[in-house]
Amino acid sequence: MNDPRALVESLLAAKLYLSPQIAGDRLYFISNRTGHMSLFAMPLAGGEAVQLVPEDLALPSPKVMASEPYSVIPALGKILVTIDDHGNENYQPYFIPIEGGVPEPVWGDRFAGQQVFSFADRTDQRAILVVSPRTDPNYASYLADLTTLELTELGTSPYGNFPIGRNESWIRLPSSTATPPGTPSSSCGRRRPGAVATWPGSRSKSAATSRCLPPGSPTATFGMMPSSS
Repeated sequence: MNDPRALVESLLAAKLYLSPQIAGDRLYFISNRTGHMSLFAMPLAGGEAVQLVPEDLALPSPKVMASEPYSVIPALGKILVTIDDHGNENYQPYFIPIEGGVPEPVWGDRFAGQQVFSFADRTDQRAILVVSPRTDPNYASYLADLTTLELTELGTSPYGNFPIGRNESWIRLPSSTATPPGTPSSSCGRRRPGAVATWPGSRSKSAATSRCLPPGSPTATFGMMPSSS
């Protein structure tokens, strides 16, 4: 900084400590204590915070993200971290070792140039990915196995296709969507709001219904995941 006043203001400004997670005997958090957002960990019993990603890597601010900025997954010995390219908001999923290290793209360039929102379940090493292609109005969502890296597509919709919950076996995944005002009730996108979608191999044999709710209504669609049996 060439302006000494800006340097003083930066030193005196309150630092942010965001998105805390506890895993094992450590507390993880994102902070701008080094001048930009970065990921840190420290012992729950107290001690020095350790930076877990390279010093020159700036993470997106959790304040502007619509998903988890990171997820600690002890069973894999890894942390799923969301990173973009110098603030372009093309969020990409990366793994780093749980003790810190250089980020590696989880699916290579599979989602290059796209915006990926991730929501991980740390108890069974699976995650939901919601993907905006940035060149197409349709959002796609996937169920991701973080152990095998297998991706199961859950459908697409121009009105958002955001799974908001699941049952214990991951067979049913309610998704929140909304139809814009003025949308004809007979045309509600590829994944019709209010419809129950039947997926190949699922236990349910009933066909998807064609019921649509009034335009602008937040609705729930239910994707039937393929049965493992």
